[in-house]
Amino acid sequence: MASQSQDSIDLIPTGGQLSARIFENPNIGLPPTLFFDIEISLQPFKFEDELQETSVYLNFIDFGVRDWKMLSGSNFAFPKNPENGYIDGSMYLGGAHNPADATRIRFGDLVGNILPASIDIEFDFTYEGPAELGIIKVTWDVDLELNPQDLDRVMDEARPIT
Repeated sequence: MASQSQDSIDLIPTGGQLSARIFENPNIGLPPTLFFDIEISLQPFKFEDELQETSVYLNFIDFGVRDWKMLSGSNFAFPKNPENGYIDGSMYLGGAHNPADATRIRFGDLVGNILPASIDIEFDFTYEGPAELGIIKVTWDVDLELNPQDLDRVMDEARPIT
């Protein structure tokens, strides 16, 4: 019988950033597409007797909106990888990029340069390791900082393609 490790970690978000970009990949038939990215910083934590400083990256998010301001007050659901429409999410820990499936993002009301979000994420540490952590599900309330001018610039660039 395998013994279970007593290793555990506390994943506590300290804040995040929301950005947008246009990405295309002719090799897979992806035309220029508006995607959003979210980076969530984590409070440093001990793992394997070392202090870890890492972040969660949620990339290639297709909210299906034409303007970033439409995110305020909206709710979005996403499938898990590899289903079409998934968010490409990961967290680096234990020498591996561990999958992070974001399945729901609810946005609050925009206040200045802050867009509050509640995000459901499932981390699968069994995929590449550290497997002893297993699968961890979290719901985080995170204030996402954004740069309205940068987002407006990307939206202007995206208007002909959306």
